Amino acid sequence: QAGLEVVKALLHAYPAAAITSDQFDKRPLHYAVKYSGLEVVTALLKSCPAAASKRKDLTDLDLPLHDDLPLHDAAGLASKGKEGLQVMQVLLQAYPAAASTGGKDGLLPLHSALGVQAGMEV
Repeated sequence: QAGLEVVKALLHAYPAAAITSDQFDKRPLHYAVKYSGLEVVTALLKSCPAAASKRKDLTDLDLPLHDDLPLHDAAGLASKGKEGLQVMQVLLQAYPAAASTGGKDGLLPLHSALGVQAGMEV
């Protein structure tokens, strides 16, 4: 888990890293949502607001697949409490259309939240 200052330094040195996929076709914001928390998610969005609209990269598979947006990942972790809800809020501010965008299997972020029995705040 990278600390906030490390993330900021890396983004300063290489801003495109905010939307670059790794060898597993995942982007930094997807990892930040799952493993780092609100501060790192906010830093990534500040560096590149468009990162909220980037799916996990499946373009190399040559298949008509649509994978999840960062909001789908956040909604799947919505039971993490207040910080999980705050992560969802900053993602929605950056890309409001994510709320009505299907991910894998056509599921909306709401479906992911319901799958983890998120509270009414979500």
